[in-house]
Amino acid sequence: MLLLTNDGELTQKLTHPHNEINKTYNVVVPGMVPQEKLDILRLGVRLDDGLTAPAVVTLLGYDTEKNLTNFTVRIHEGRNRQIRRMCDFIGYPVRQLKRTHMANLNLEDLRRGDYRELTDGELKELLKAVGMNV
Repeated sequence: MLLLTNDGELTQKLTHPHNEINKTYNVVVPGMVPQEKLDILRLGVRLDDGLTAPAVVTLLGYDTEKNLTNFTVRIHEGRNRQIRRMCDFIGYPVRQLKRTHMANLNLEDLRRGDYRELTDGELKELLKAVGMNV
């Protein structure tokens, strides 16, 4: 999910960790990830640029045929390559990564390469979420 805008103030507010705007990612990694490793993500990971905030991690499943684990990670920070670095830290490099939600927005039925404009209601909710006047 990419959000394209020419509103610099909105972009700053969406991306600054202080505003705690949630972003949810679908993550696929090779191997079977034990709960103990996912718990490390839930507590926060010490990266080279500091400790991450705790993440909300939900295990979606394990594909025995392909030997892949699928889970979601919800964070509010958004450091450079944060999810990839967090997964590297626990020893499970990311095979696939897709942002599925940002604040009140989600991909819904959009396929790869598709796009759409925000509805007035979505824009109002987004502005409200970052504390901007509607």
